[in-house]
Amino acid sequence: MQAVVFDLYETLITEFDPDWRPEKTPAERLGVQGEVFDRVWRSRKAALMTQAVDYRDVVREVCQAAGIVIDARIETVIEDLYSERLAA
Repeated sequence: MQAVVFDLYETLITEFDPDWRPEKTPAERLGVQGEVFDRVWRSRKAALMTQAVDYRDVVREVCQAAGIVIDARIETVIEDLYSERLAA
């Protein structure tokens, strides 16, 4: 027997926890303006939801759009954000 489960945006599984607040937003941790982060994030949200793109790649796109050089420190922040996202 096989089954396919569809979750139409917050129907079965939620990504929203009203009690959770990060100390710093991903934008703040990357040193990116929130507006830039939000613009790129919104433009890639559908691809993220279908896993057509990787979270880390989208965060790199955010950095590039903001003119942030992706060095070892930024890669560490990206990996930390990704790990925290998976854990959440």
